[in-house]
Amino acid sequence: GVVIFGFGFQCYNGHIMQLIPMTTVATGATFGISMFFIFTNIGSFLASVVTPAIAHSIMGDALRGDWYVAAVGLLICAIVEFFFCKKVKANVEAGVLK
Repeated sequence: GVVIFGFGFQCYNGHIMQLIPMTTVATGATFGISMFFIFTNIGSFLASVVTPAIAHSIMGDALRGDWYVAAVGLLICAIVEFFFCKKVKANVEAGVLK
């Protein structure tokens, strides 16, 4: 998901990074945060090649093709994150997570 997210826009949410240690052990939080940044940066790097290639293969020489591909990638990630957040919220309410 974060690779696709990197195809869209480079964003950083500090609050999410602060919540990660509250949901797992410290080593898990460190690993999770580092994986987030690694894969987001890989996605950002590949975006300059992959996004135009996808846009060109689907829409030809459309001027806004890259934007459409990025929007679809962000929409997919938003839907996945929505369901993930619902699962985390259910676990918090059940007492599995604090």
